[in-house]
Amino acid sequence: MHGAIPYILSREEKIMSFQSDFIRAIHEKKLVAVTARTDDKGTIKRTCVPLDYGPSGRPHDGADRYHFRDLSSPTGEHPFMILPSQLLDLSVLDETFEPGKHVHGKTKWSVPRDWENSRNWSQKA
Repeated sequence: MHGAIPYILSREEKIMSFQSDFIRAIHEKKLVAVTARTDDKGTIKRTCVPLDYGPSGRPHDGADRYHFRDLSSPTGEHPFMILPSQLLDLSVLDETFEPGKHVHGKTKWSVPRDWENSRNWSQKA
């Protein structure tokens, strides 16, 4: 049997692909399916709103994180953030979201986006 040898992405290439897909989902206002490794719950799968990628206000360690709104947690919707090393898989879904339903007030984003037309808030803090 002859054919092309499949190319297997390295972990670093997967991380870059996840980041690119995540930012595309922010701009296209699309939900994402996330598989992540957490310290307290082990491996979890969630449907999330992609909010931002960058440093967090908590913890104050300056490390970039993926920031989500977890829509499918058994305990209800809540903010969810993980380090790139914790992200095992990320897929952009066809389903869209309305930012104004998930973000309240003015927010200073690390990833620029055009969400100003979503309700009465702006990306500028």
